[in-house]
Amino acid sequence: MGVDDNGQEENVRDAADVARERPVLRTFLIADVRGYTRFTQEQGDEEAAKLATRFAALARRGITEHGGELVELRGDEALGVFGSARDALRAAVELQRLFRTNTEDEPGLPLGVGIGVDAGEAVPVEGGYRGAALNLASRLCSRAAAGEILASETVTSLAGHVESIRFEYRGAERLKGLEDPVRIIEVIPEFPLPPVPAARFPVLRRFRRRHLTRRNAAVGALIGLTAAGSAVVFAIGARSGGISGAAAATRVGLVLPREPTGSDDVFAPYVDGLLQAERLHGLDAETLVIDPSGPRLPDSLRARLGDFDLVLLGGPTVHERFADEVAQHPDTHFVFLDPSSSFDASELGKLPNYSDVFFIEGPPSYLAGHLGALMEKRRTKRTGAVVVSIVARDPGASANVVAGFTAGVRDAVPRAEILTDYSHSFSDPSVCEAIANRQIDKGSRVVYAASGKCSLGALSATAVRGVWGIGADVDRSYLGPHVLVSAVKRLDRATDYAIRSFLDGTLEQGTLDIGIERDAVGIVGISPEVPPDIRRKLVRVAEQHRKQWASYSSPLSG
Repeated sequence: MGVDDNGQEENVRDAADVARERPVLRTFLIADVRGYTRFTQEQGDEEAAKLATRFAALARRGITEHGGELVELRGDEALGVFGSARDALRAAVELQRLFRTNTEDEPGLPLGVGIGVDAGEAVPVEGGYRGAALNLASRLCSRAAAGEILASETVTSLAGHVESIRFEYRGAERLKGLEDPVRIIEVIPEFPLPPVPAARFPVLRRFRRRHLTRRNAAVGALIGLTAAGSAVVFAIGARSGGISGAAAATRVGLVLPREPTGSDDVFAPYVDGLLQAERLHGLDAETLVIDPSGPRLPDSLRARLGDFDLVLLGGPTVHERFADEVAQHPDTHFVFLDPSSSFDASELGKLPNYSDVFFIEGPPSYLAGHLGALMEKRRTKRTGAVVVSIVARDPGASANVVAGFTAGVRDAVPRAEILTDYSHSFSDPSVCEAIANRQIDKGSRVVYAASGKCSLGALSATAVRGVWGIGADVDRSYLGPHVLVSAVKRLDRATDYAIRSFLDGTLEQGTLDIGIERDAVGIVGISPEVPPDIRRKLVRVAEQHRKQWASYSSPLSG
């Protein structure tokens, strides 16, 4: 308030107040400790407080040393703001190094950290900022696995070339609360960082993992059901009349994403499981294929969801599209089969009509690693060094696969050298091929290719170089005699499990785990070159661990 020349009061706003309300271009970095809540439950408040204190100190150091400001700390989460996109990216890489580095004087963190970065205009408010960029940075942070840095395309465009850092496009994904798909970029340092801390769960238990979604080109005739804009939905097969009784009235829908013709096949087992259940239980079953690239689900499909008693959703792209539908259809039970490692189920998990089914992938990886190490030990006649390797997807999503493989190798040959590299790619075989060749150059004679379609490149390298390859997810023995064995997930078992549990009233809300006890995971396609004595050893090892591995799963019903 002020006074003019005539003695009248006038409104005068402080220049600093006006400046504070003007939008400014800033880059926001959000870092979050993965598994903090469970750590607190298992280790107690005192240990959790020590972790939070150490995290705060490292976050402040990494952010401020790169020209940023630590705006907010909330236990397991830190928010930093930067005037430069390049500085923010450099800080993100430095933070990952600090969080993982253990020295006697300065220990790192016992848990991994995910980081999200976005840039845009934001309005300064008391104690922080408001703006869409802050919201997107939070979503990217939630999407990042332990040890990962995810950024928006805006950030990488502003930063341009950053020395010792490369960018890898991860695809466009729909994030919670955002209408349009976001192009996600992974920020990868070109120099090695310390390994991500091992998860503090029992070895070989479930870890969330991204599962490739590639359509079976021969799954059946596609009949156009409806079109809405660029989103198209198709129906496969017909309704069955079923048998008399309560089960005959049960309507089950299976939703799969449409993928390019010629993509590597994984969807046939989902359909096989549904068809088998249809025959056994007289279901009123229907398979729907949606176009995940469309802007939204067709209204005609959304309107039909309430007609189903049970809806099974296969593949991460399908999960993202249906996340908002569960609450809208409380009388339909939705089961998300094999969700992505980055799928945010924190809110969905509270709904009584939501369940998800995860595969416990550690045991088959253990057996594959054990077999690979025994074969290599046999080749070196017990005198030479045993070197094996794994090409995995990323530290967070592949944690259980890597842990299982490593444990299996160590139990077979304690002094074996294990090379572990991450492709950060699902679909580019050339990336995995290059990694496998580097591993082979370092002496690896067994390469476990566990990175989706990218793995085909690694298995190609093993064929050319004359070393053993180990397949993952599906049986890869068709590729040739160089494939030693494959660690597989049987998607039809997940379908069968969900349907049987629903029919007998034992389908629980929340997260369900399936594994070796239901024959949902295992090893197949063992090479005929594996001698009988090693086969017998592998059988004994599997039997020794079977009870323990089965205990990791949700209890068997009935």
